[in-house]
Amino acid sequence: MISILDIKEYPKLTQLAEKVKLDEKIDFKCVFLCEKDKQENLRGVAGTNFRYLFPRFEHIIIRSEDQKTKLGVKLMLATEQFLRKKKYSYYTCFVLKENLRMRNYAEKFGFKEYSETEKGIWFSKSLKEKI
Repeated sequence: MISILDIKEYPKLTQLAEKVKLDEKIDFKCVFLCEKDKQENLRGVAGTNFRYLFPRFEHIIIRSEDQKTKLGVKLMLATEQFLRKKKYSYYTCFVLKENLRMRNYAEKFGFKEYSETEKGIWFSKSLKEKI
């Protein structure tokens, strides 16, 4: 079951990031949606930052044994559902140029490139229902 990660559980988030050898700094100002196992260990998290004009998707961290199980897709869909409930119609993400895997994932999930910088690519996605 997907839920919002309580701030008291952020040490678990740090442990998950260390386990998967995350190569980026975690922005703890994000709202994190998470899924836990039966022992309350984090299986994965998706973090969105709400400090900008549009929400910015910042992190997706999945523990090693849960990769390739569609948990990332489940967390992304839950993120979009959460954003729609909050009445947002768009959200963005920034992907480093060298992170080809995340660029492909963003495009596969329907994000569209809208700007490029020296370091990476900005993507956005509409949350408006298709008619």
